Amino acid sequence: MHRPNDAPSRTSRAARPRAVTLPTAIALLAAGMGLTAAPAGAQDGGGVSVGGTTSAAPATTSAAGEAAAPATSAAAVRSGAVLALGSKGSRVMALQRTLWQLGLPVARDGAFGAATEVALRRFEHEEGLTVDGVADAAQLAAMQRRASPRVQERGFASRTLRVGSVGTDVRAIQRLLLDHGVRVPTHGKYTAAIRTRIRSWESSASLRADGVLSRSDAKRLRESTPAPPPADADAAAAVTAGRATSARVGADGYTFPILGAWHWGEAGTFFGERGGAHQGVDALADCGLPLVAASSGVVKHNEVQSSAGNYLVITDTPTGEDQAYMHLQARSPLKVGAKVQAGTPIGLVGRSGNASACHLHFELWTAPGWYSGGKPRDPKPDLTRWASAAGLPAARR
Repeated sequence: MHRPNDAPSRTSRAARPRAVTLPTAIALLAAGMGLTAAPAGAQDGGGVSVGGTTSAAPATTSAAGEAAAPATSAAAVRSGAVLALGSKGSRVMALQRTLWQLGLPVARDGAFGAATEVALRRFEHEEGLTVDGVADAAQLAAMQRRASPRVQERGFASRTLRVGSVGTDVRAIQRLLLDHGVRVPTHGKYTAAIRTRIRSWESSASLRADGVLSRSDAKRLRESTPAPPPADADAAAAVTAGRATSARVGADGYTFPILGAWHWGEAGTFFGERGGAHQGVDALADCGLPLVAASSGVVKHNEVQSSAGNYLVITDTPTGEDQAYMHLQARSPLKVGAKVQAGTPIGLVGRSGNASACHLHFELWTAPGWYSGGKPRDPKPDLTRWASAAGLPAARR
């Protein structure tokens, strides 16, 4: 693999400061993990990925005239005042019931997992809010008001929809139309106006344009819907800061970097494949799972690149090797020069850059390091050992 030389992409921040600011995120991490931070420097980045589709840059929007809400903190996440990935309980159940009424059906199990986080980001994106995938009490109350009046709960694609149909399945279709850029109300009623919008979509999809939405057409509409933007880096920092104590570190001072279920990929995702161009290994896991540093070290690079997406490189590790973490969901809150320990939160699993699935692309480079005279080597034996010690072996497929 050659070192990419395209300029890092830059993303703007939404105007509504609901998530913590980047300096605050660093302070949170420093307080919880004994970190120190140094000013960031401009760096070039690089990497390879599960090839396929390049994901779009995060979209950012704001709600005009809306007052700023309190900043999200790690303590708030842990206490339950803010609902985020990993939250559990009756308040998560209330959020999931509200998402159902909004036309964003998810499992109502009281566990804030990846599916709930994606549904929440979809709502935030559709409503012009800061896309952060977290909900405080004020946002939950606003969502409940938005879900009024309540309509009958109907499973998605459980029936044919036509003028006169009413239910949460109609709301789901209306929200899918919003995701396609078609502005429609989300009252859950299949009106003549909705029929007109569906006819336009059917025509564009080379379907019979009769305005009657069959179950198969509803599924096709959903499958063609773009994914919501990823959470911004500040929100990711707030969430990961609350996970700082959950990593199990082995006797050798290393831990597995993904805090959750994962598995190996298929052909083309291992070291040396693709004609030698794949210089690391891919560990597939749900987007949004927390990522931690595999060992102690110092942040060497924290950048965005078209192929690697959001990536972080850690140097000065116990073995003297550099570690590269690629395709993070958002920019890591850590600055270049920040010291980390094994288990320090660094970000979330994502699919940024040239990636066709949610995963961590991980590389190990011999001294003197990543694109500075060192050479990449196969990290799979190390990851396997660290995962076993951490009680997180690869899932069987």
